[in-house]
Amino acid sequence: MDSSTLIVIFFFSLNRKLTTVFRGRFSARLRGKSKLIQKGMTRQVSVVLHPSDQGRYEDMLELVFWHSEKHTTFVITRTVEATIGSREDHELLKPKAPYQRRKFVKFRPVGEIVPSLRPSAWSKTTWVDKLPNFYPPAKLIDAAYGPRSVQTQQAMANVKKLMPNAFNLQNYGTWFQNLLYIEEERVK
Repeated sequence: MDSSTLIVIFFFSLNRKLTTVFRGRFSARLRGKSKLIQKGMTRQVSVVLHPSDQGRYEDMLELVFWHSEKHTTFVITRTVEATIGSREDHELLKPKAPYQRRKFVKFRPVGEIVPSLRPSAWSKTTWVDKLPNFYPPAKLIDAAYGPRSVQTQQAMANVKKLMPNAFNLQNYGTWFQNLLYIEEERVK
């Protein structure tokens, strides 16, 4: 074997990066039957993307070599990128100019600043009349949380007896009111 002979032992390792937007799979293959690389020769590696969707894909290709004379290994890594989709759409979406951060300009008012009144939404509302207390139906609360409803299954059976038989346009208000009464009592 020539002193400048390299052998590819593990010729690719594609590790998906965190920046990958879509799940696509790259694959790589060393062209030819031999894994030897002689001095002055070129070898080709085919990299193929198997996309699952349109978009941008990125991965890392790692080529691991073993130098036969020095008995050492070394690695060459390259980023592999691919964009799948309409060429016209990608051209239209390209930036027209490099991004430049907006320059901060200190506000310098011209003339006198007149302070405004406090917005009404920030002020406490003064109610004219206080609403009377409303208590949910005691029979419903007792069925859900009373002494006869120790277990969850028993409580559900007790409440189902007090719910409307069918859920339709005529009784959906009663249905949801009962559910809200039970939920509100549980939160207390």
